[in-house]
Amino acid sequence: MVSEQELTKRFQKLCLLSVRLVTQRDPEMLAKNEDNPDSCSTSLAKELFFLLSEALAATLEKKLGRSKQFESIAWASKETLRVQLAQLLCHMMSPNQDIALRIYTLQVAHVHKSKELLKSLLSVHPQASKFELFLFDLLVNQEQKLSAEDVAFGLKLVDSLKDSGFKGYNLPSAIEKSWMLLRK
Repeated sequence: MVSEQELTKRFQKLCLLSVRLVTQRDPEMLAKNEDNPDSCSTSLAKELFFLLSEALAATLEKKLGRSKQFESIAWASKETLRVQLAQLLCHMMSPNQDIALRIYTLQVAHVHKSKELLKSLLSVHPQASKFELFLFDLLVNQEQKLSAEDVAFGLKLVDSLKDSGFKGYNLPSAIEKSWMLLRK
């Protein structure tokens, strides 16, 4: 039987290697091996994003009593989860990614405990400035490709960034007006 400490080390290593697989993939090598290389890596990125956000969200809750083994492993891996999820989040929001993946990333605003999750991610990692820039790029330069709901999620993220101490970029007045209408 494997000890919980060993499981924790394995989980942390798995998180690290999984994020590296997604963020440091070689597009040319993938193109040679698959008919549609982006579908596999996009699916992996989405699933990994979901898993890491759920694990990190579990560490934000204070629970009394005996915790489940996964929760204690997640608690022990909190720093690894924060760093790797921040890196994955920036990678997925990057202008180099497909617009569908970037829009999917906006759903971090919809995740359970999203404000606390973002604050945790952006407070410790140098990826925060990149994420802010990529979010601004998506909201301004790709605005025509976003639905009203996508814009709402994006602006919710902008608010979360401001609450976390980021100054934020000046959004064009059209986006600000649509945000005001959506808030009402």
